[in-house]
Amino acid sequence: MSISPNSANVRLGASQQFSASVTGSANILVNWFVNGASGGSAVTGTINSPECTHLQRSLPSPSTATVKAVSAADSNISASITVTLLNPIPF
Repeated sequence: MSISPNSANVRLGASQQFSASVTGSANILVNWFVNGASGGSAVTGTINSPECTHLQRSLPSPSTATVKAVSAADSNISASITVTLLNPIPF
């Protein structure tokens, strides 16, 4: 399994598209996690569709989040990436 892109820098308040590629299984569905929480959290961001994480407006410490995809068919098959969270662009 792999996640694309394999790393990301995302400004707070922005979103980033992710996709997971599952090999070795007819079931290509995945469950998404942000920092170990299914679907994410209000602190580091949420995944509110199968492939998109929307990051929140307050910069956590540390300013990274781990996005993980786990095969719905076999929870032993997973991939994760680190997302670096950046301050929003000032207006």
